[in-house]
Amino acid sequence: MGGQANALEQLTLVYDGACPFCQHYTALLDLRRPGRTVKLLDAREHPQVVADLAARGLNVDDGMVADYQGCTYAGADALHLLALLSTGSSFKDRLICWLFRSPRRARLSYPVLRAVRNGTLKVLGHQPIRPH
Repeated sequence: MGGQANALEQLTLVYDGACPFCQHYTALLDLRRPGRTVKLLDAREHPQVVADLAARGLNVDDGMVADYQGCTYAGADALHLLALLSTGSSFKDRLICWLFRSPRRARLSYPVLRAVRNGTLKVLGHQPIRPH
């Protein structure tokens, strides 16, 4: 029975594919494991997903969104969830997981990370993500 429950474990992460930090972060984390389905969705390539999230009051431009086991996590809460789910297989992965495994550290660092992301996207000439 335990294997059957694991087979249902699903994680969907919606992130900004134009953001080099978001790209690196999603590639760095080792979220895959037997029994878990992981879907990484670039918000810029999935406007309907962005619109669906906006209808639920979630703005992907404010932070990544994770759906896991029927619950939705956004921003710092999403980073915290991902840290808990990551296997910590590399040194960088373990370091980042240590930072975000604490809900307090995730909440305190997230505004800084978002500001750096927004500034970088502006410098790179990318427009904000808008629902269609």
